[in-house]
Amino acid sequence: MTDDLLGRLILGRYRIVRRLAKGGMGTIYLARQEGAAGFSRPVVVKRILPGALDDDTAVRLFQREARIMSHLRHPGIVDVIEFSEDKDGYTMVLEYVHGFHLAKWCYFLRKTRGPLAVDIAVQIIISVLDALHHAHTLRGPDGESLGIVHRDIKPSNVLIDVAGHIKLLDFGIAQMVDDRTLSDSAEAAVRGTFPYMAPELFRHRAPSAATDTYACGVVLHEAIAGKNELRVKDLTLTVARVLHHVPTRLDVLREEVPAAVADVVERALAKDPADRYASAGALADALREAREVSADEAAALLAASADRDFRDPQFATLLKTADLATLDRAWRADPDTGDDSIPSEPLIDTPPPLHTPPSVGSGQAPPPTADTAPGESPSTGDPHPQRSRGLIFGLAAMAAVALGAGAVALA
Repeated sequence: MTDDLLGRLILGRYRIVRRLAKGGMGTIYLARQEGAAGFSRPVVVKRILPGALDDDTAVRLFQREARIMSHLRHPGIVDVIEFSEDKDGYTMVLEYVHGFHLAKWCYFLRKTRGPLAVDIAVQIIISVLDALHHAHTLRGPDGESLGIVHRDIKPSNVLIDVAGHIKLLDFGIAQMVDDRTLSDSAEAAVRGTFPYMAPELFRHRAPSAATDTYACGVVLHEAIAGKNELRVKDLTLTVARVLHHVPTRLDVLREEVPAAVADVVERALAKDPADRYASAGALADALREAREVSADEAAALLAASADRDFRDPQFATLLKTADLATLDRAWRADPDTGDDSIPSEPLIDTPPPLHTPPSVGSGQAPPPTADTAPGESPSTGDPHPQRSRGLIFGLAAMAAVALGAGAVALA
């Protein structure tokens, strides 16, 4: 299947060079920003498909994501360069991250070297928490808190580049304190990825900074343990585990985990938000205090490990994705030289459904299992594949969850 945008210049300065992912509502591209005197740099272009413009929910979510991200200026958050509308729909231009997301890295390690090193996992989550603290505490021009909550923290939304820099992405279902988008609709009741959602969300409590920090605790536990203990194939059983299962202490699972780190993660995963750390900043500080290496040592270890693994030829082969050198050549190719590095076929199309609990409301593909390679873009995580199908499924899933949660409560 060809793509008419490949090779074209859009918005007067972004040349589309490779399709990274496609879903029911949008397409993600690798592009080159072109300027005067030979200036160029890689960017990621996310376009909502023309057919999706008839879906008011999808359009409003896309607009809201751009609006929320326009407020965020932090080295740990993927930057929005531009958001535009033309006759073909909406286009969001994002910072390109030369690396992969955490779900892909953990999958690669499970298949090759074993779980992520403890100090690296802690360093990654500290960086995510720093970015979240910025979002949670950001104030508008009037001095009032914007109350930005991410709502979908999970491994595939944490990007890592070859230099070990961490970037949080996908604010597609995020909210601000004054946001009323979809607030009266049924699908707004439960939104997120079930195995990472805080227990109170299934009791219809409002998302908050505490729900984001809880999700960080789940991601950290999973990265160190090598699996998510809350994830099962059945939606209702997943909700039951989120509500009632207490994840195994990390120092029981891996003897090299410091007891202080295990203590922090245990508190971060408390079922009652009142028992967790007061803020993302407080949790980050607790992890800094608990780890047994310095920040510089952890950062150096992370950078060296990411560079080694992301450039390993096995990585792209195992993940069935383009290697970083191929992506680098694609955006650097000169279209006037007849270079054939711009492919006529997509790198990744809509991934097949996996037999794991899906992300309800976000429209994302489900998280990877231990034996299934993540099917998302190496540079974007593909925030919106299969948007319409995800929303339709979400309505049915929420009905099942409501019944299942009721049954659990009665039990």
